[in-house]
Amino acid sequence: MKKIVLPTFLVLIVFLSSCSIEPVEETFDFLEGTYRLTEYSVNVPIDLDNDTNYNTNLLEEIDCENNETLVFDRQGFMYSNLTFNPKIEVALIDAQPGTFAVDVDCDTEGVIGMAISYRKSGNTIIINERIATLNGNNITMIFKNAIDIYNQDKTVVVDTKDLKLVYSKI
Repeated sequence: MKKIVLPTFLVLIVFLSSCSIEPVEETFDFLEGTYRLTEYSVNVPIDLDNDTNYNTNLLEEIDCENNETLVFDRQGFMYSNLTFNPKIEVALIDAQPGTFAVDVDCDTEGVIGMAISYRKSGNTIIINERIATLNGNNITMIFKNAIDIYNQDKTVVVDTKDLKLVYSKI
């Protein structure tokens, strides 16, 4: 019995040591096209244009010029020459719980351009290590805790809100 087990064991060791494990290469798809910023949401209902319609999408409420687009190419690069970057201050009104005062200062200083790499796997797009989601013709990015919520006097940050950006293919 020992004569059969030892040679079988040695053959098994040689066989297993000669096998190599190939690394699994992750494959990425690329998308191509131009996507325009269609939603800039802080999840705070506001009516800055005084039309009695409250909206969480600031693009529907403010007069800042928005020409922001993201252009994706097949080589894995994303370009943007027209950025939308308003300064937003949100304050919780103490006398009315759940009511906010929002001040918006449109960016008139210029344009921030960029060209960065991206990769896509399924409906996930990774742009410069930031995760976005592709759903049909829309790309959604969430910036966690990006907007500070101040007290009514704007002296203390009392909360934060996520900033949601949605880009639609044009």
